[in-house]
Amino acid sequence: MARDASPAATVLFFALGTRGDVQPLAVLADSVKRQEPGWAVHLATHAAHQTWLAPLLQHHGVGLRAITEAVHLEECVRVCEEVFQIRVSTLDAVGQSSCTRLQAAQPPGNSPEGPPRLLVHNLFALEAHHIAQALAVPSLAASPCLVPYAAPAALPTRLARDHPALHAALHASPRGRVAWADVEHWLWPLFSARWSGWRQSRLGLPAAPVLLMPEVKLNKRGANCEAGGAAGLAARLPPAPRLLYGLSPLVRGPVCFDFGSMAALGLLGDEALVVAAACGALEALGMRGVLLTGGHEPLLQAAQVAAVCCEGPHCLTAVRNPVPANWLLPRCAALVSHGGAGTVAAALALGVPQVVCPLLFDQPFWAEKVAWLGLGAQLQLRSLGASSLERALRAALTAPVLARCRETAAALAAERGTAIATAAIREAIGGATAAREGLLRALKASRAPRARQESPSVAATTTECLAATLQLPNGAGTVLCAPQGRGEVLFMQSEIAEQKCYLAAGGLALREGGTVIDAGANIGLFSLWACKGGGGGVPGRVIAVEPLPPNLALLRRNLCDHGVVQQVEVVEAGLAAERGAADFLYYPAMPGNSTARSAEKWALQADEVDAEAWAGAQRFRCALTTASCLLHKLGIAEVDLLKVDVEGMELEALQGVGAAAWPRVRQVAVEVHEALSQDLLAATLEIPFSVPPYMALLARAVATLEGIALLADPDYQMVTQAYPFIVRKVLRDSGPGTSLLLRDIVLDAGGGLRPARLSALLNAALGRVASRADGFVDFDAEAVAFLLSPEASELRPLLVMELVTGLDLAARERARRLQSA
Repeated sequence: MARDASPAATVLFFALGTRGDVQPLAVLADSVKRQEPGWAVHLATHAAHQTWLAPLLQHHGVGLRAITEAVHLEECVRVCEEVFQIRVSTLDAVGQSSCTRLQAAQPPGNSPEGPPRLLVHNLFALEAHHIAQALAVPSLAASPCLVPYAAPAALPTRLARDHPALHAALHASPRGRVAWADVEHWLWPLFSARWSGWRQSRLGLPAAPVLLMPEVKLNKRGANCEAGGAAGLAARLPPAPRLLYGLSPLVRGPVCFDFGSMAALGLLGDEALVVAAACGALEALGMRGVLLTGGHEPLLQAAQVAAVCCEGPHCLTAVRNPVPANWLLPRCAALVSHGGAGTVAAALALGVPQVVCPLLFDQPFWAEKVAWLGLGAQLQLRSLGASSLERALRAALTAPVLARCRETAAALAAERGTAIATAAIREAIGGATAAREGLLRALKASRAPRARQESPSVAATTTECLAATLQLPNGAGTVLCAPQGRGEVLFMQSEIAEQKCYLAAGGLALREGGTVIDAGANIGLFSLWACKGGGGGVPGRVIAVEPLPPNLALLRRNLCDHGVVQQVEVVEAGLAAERGAADFLYYPAMPGNSTARSAEKWALQADEVDAEAWAGAQRFRCALTTASCLLHKLGIAEVDLLKVDVEGMELEALQGVGAAAWPRVRQVAVEVHEALSQDLLAATLEIPFSVPPYMALLARAVATLEGIALLADPDYQMVTQAYPFIVRKVLRDSGPGTSLLLRDIVLDAGGGLRPARLSALLNAALGRVASRADGFVDFDAEAVAFLLSPEASELRPLLVMELVTGLDLAARERARRLQSA
């Protein structure tokens, strides 16, 4: 049987959001297919939209692909793989790429060198932009209107901090390459932390959404010359991505009332009051109206009750089923709406004056634009009444407004948005093959530095790409760290320098000129602190022991930048009970938690650490040595302090000291957690050590008090009972470490809110002892008063932006689900 002929090109339109967001790309997909019948054209969108899309698109052969909500991101990847016949490689258990990212399928025409491919997405489907990068498929963004959102004010600072080289390159970008103006215009949501972990763990891409091209400049003699600094990096920036505006001819008597899905979302308020205001305004104006209810029963019933109670002729007709806007609006004198982008655009295109009553999202933006351009009036919903609506409609129906609306409609009609966008897509397909070759080179360059699963080291360029400059508090200078691990570094610095966790708890102090072994040196925070005299005396010699190559590269650079290279010796190994080698997992989002005991680490912290923090793990084979071997090899006669923080291998590290070497160790500071406490207790029976008297008395008192409490209540938990006291003490402390400590408690590594921890903290602050860590907090007058009180001054800044973002996302999600219903 003969195989079907391969298409001349493949174009996938990816549109997410409400019907008003999806319909413009559906129009564009239909236009492209009608003009290029030999192309394979597909539209991927929510499954809920397929009912009304199928009759519109399948007549011309546009394929529909469903995206389900349950496994949204994975479905997006699957659809793109199926349409383009290119597969993003799967990842093994530790998140390391186990095979070549791009694999050519077997059928002819499905290889990476097959027919031209193009992905076109709207601004609610940014997932598609990242997937296109992973597949090396050129992409375009398309929006029927101006982007109504501005980039966050903190974006430049955050990007300069997390990706300083990329930030400088974007500002130095040559013409035609992606530049800072593109980021400020519409690319900025791609830099959100929500994408970085998914890009690395699932797509195998760098965290930053810009793939650098592996291009080398030629000098006048034809020799290769790589430019340095920001200019050199700017020369490797990819071409600026295109954004198509005004791409579809979206959808003029009576007054039309259309609040879209706002009523179904419960945002319209009292439906009877809205209907009463509409009827009162219409009666005062001597006009009739049409109310589009969208099938929302309470709104429909309110209109029916108003019709029954009306003494004279009823002026408002309610419609249950959808009515095509391009048929209804030309027959209407004005439109009263919530100000959705699609609804506003439809009225503008048809020359209909508007009264916009905005609720949320981008609606206030459009309300202000309509009023400012003289195309209608705006009215806050809380001010909606018969008299206020009458005044707004009179203002919208004046001769100057009507003339302005006709001018705007004529100007929009002359734009021929769909035709222009179709031509742009055909042009993009013409250059898609060359663009794909460039993307493949960029992908190859981004993969090259990544370590293989069993590789014992990482190329220097990998560490260079993953280094971010971080300013430490209290004049401690700057350090280089992994971009995703910045919050973890600030927390560790607070523990080391402010809380002095390795010394203060045991009453330890460093001697002048002594030798310190820093086992689990990470990027060198403790070593740097010790070298600056943070522990009392300044050690004459520090042995920094660190096994993981990414941490080692940053450690060496930090030691060099702080001028302590001669004072600190770096040992590339991990401490253990015996010499040998072991597999370590490196977590880019929390490098300080990288470990050779990943199962124990997961069991201990799975409930406390968000899943994104574990993403993108890399496996390294690292050397192991013992403390006794170090003392012998380095000729150390006495160790002033042995600091052991090796993420689950503390017991093995202590066993590796050996009975003969213990007399040469004056002090030991060990990280202890519940899983190791019993083993370490047993180990101390073999180790000569002493405990400061006051620490012994304190431990004994705590144990005695807890034992008494357990006799009265077997379910008594000392930590739970003490937590309210501790929280109130922390909140009352305005010291420099309070903000960092609270940030670590309520925010995860990516800056997202931890609801369970916030709940426990608020319960404790209010003096409530919760039986569960995830207890629900009633935001009553007491809770609100606390959040507004001086005690919560350090907590409020952490919650404001998260609250705004959470409300926005929750409303969008509810709108999407109602649209799908």
